[in-house]
Amino acid sequence: AYDAILGNRKDLLLDGIASAKSLQASIFSVAVTLLDKGGLSRIKHFRWGLVPAGSSASFENKVFSHPTTLARLALFISDVNRTQEKWVGKMALPLVLFAEKDNNSQIAVAITCSEIGGEIIDNRFGNAFHLAAVQMETKFIQDNFNSSVIEIFGGDAERNRFIELLHHT
Repeated sequence: AYDAILGNRKDLLLDGIASAKSLQASIFSVAVTLLDKGGLSRIKHFRWGLVPAGSSASFENKVFSHPTTLARLALFISDVNRTQEKWVGKMALPLVLFAEKDNNSQIAVAITCSEIGGEIIDNRFGNAFHLAAVQMETKFIQDNFNSSVIEIFGGDAERNRFIELLHHT
């Protein structure tokens, strides 16, 4: 954006706006898919879901392997459910989303759902998420204020093992 503004490059700015719109459309599309088709599961103290591989286009597969985009998807899903008063009070459980990164790994992001729209809360669930990642000896990518991200090497079995460790943590 700065290059477009400082260099008076309207074409770069328009390309950036188009990319942002496409990204938001992908987030919306995958959120609808997960919510409408029962793509989220609840385990005692958290919810989890898997971004469908090949849900619409290969663009979506690549974009959700980026931790920031996956976190935005998780926050969007949380906001939708909170606005509909489905995830409020004791139902405001943490959410863990998984997305394939490549054939041998996947990204997992965890967020803590806030009970009030616009409320900024720290990622209290991050400690359990981090402990489960350490027990699996997997790669911890980042721990932000509102999300935690790991990379899991292996397929469905390793993802299921992580979910089980997280459940018992």
